[in-house]
Amino acid sequence: MQQQFIDWAHNHPSIKALILVGSRAQQKEVDELSDYDVCVFADSIPSFIEDDQWLDQFGKIWVCVHGHKEWEGKSFPTRLVIFDGGIKVDFSFWPTDLLKRWNQGAPMPDDLMAGFNILVDKEKLTQNLPKHPKPLTSKPTQQMFDTVIQEFWFEAYHVAKYLKRNDLWSVQFRMGLLRDHFLLKMIEWNEQAHHEWTIGFHPNGKNLQSWVCPETREVIQHIFAHFDRNDCWSALMHAIELFRRISAETAIMSGFTLLELDQTMTEYILSHQGLS
Repeated sequence: MQQQFIDWAHNHPSIKALILVGSRAQQKEVDELSDYDVCVFADSIPSFIEDDQWLDQFGKIWVCVHGHKEWEGKSFPTRLVIFDGGIKVDFSFWPTDLLKRWNQGAPMPDDLMAGFNILVDKEKLTQNLPKHPKPLTSKPTQQMFDTVIQEFWFEAYHVAKYLKRNDLWSVQFRMGLLRDHFLLKMIEWNEQAHHEWTIGFHPNGKNLQSWVCPETREVIQHIFAHFDRNDCWSALMHAIELFRRISAETAIMSGFTLLELDQTMTEYILSHQGLS
């Protein structure tokens, strides 16, 4: 499949470079299920997004999703494709001028900073890209920290409300927001604070079991609930206990002031369970 990408780029005059990113480019263990993440740098992007017929040369298409990536306030089109046999390829399309800027030292997207392989470079547009880039991680501001705390408790409030109503579908929906956005972000910040903000992670908790500390990993096993009221209550309380611990740790290590929401919100939540 990778050779097909290379041949395609060489035969298409508009394409100036192809760069492979993701796990296949980061010298990490991959398997037959690993995606191909291909950045296409072209002078004329509309020719690739107005018609998907060019995808047929790589195999029979099962699914093709039209999406986009965000970078510096701009959107860049993507084609997320599953080909016959289950081979998944994520194509993203970038203007050649942007690659020239990166080659001159301008900041690059996290995908490239995590590691890349140059498949095609027709005009030596990549010769000055950093050979061993590292993901850029930055310590959050006090405002960012406060926002995650407030939004965690905002969702916890709703989980408790829907649990009292026995509306389990809404419980699971709100619990997903609480867990997958705000608890996960605090888990990431906690791990980064422990490593002095020198490490980065894949999005959406990918491979979390490989980088999270054992104490957090143990609690995480209890924050995914069955479609059952008592089990959902247990998952919520485990999530709150974990968030309480890691937010306090992160605040101390980062020099932040911790919002005093814990006691008030926990008492309110427990009142719906009949335990206060």
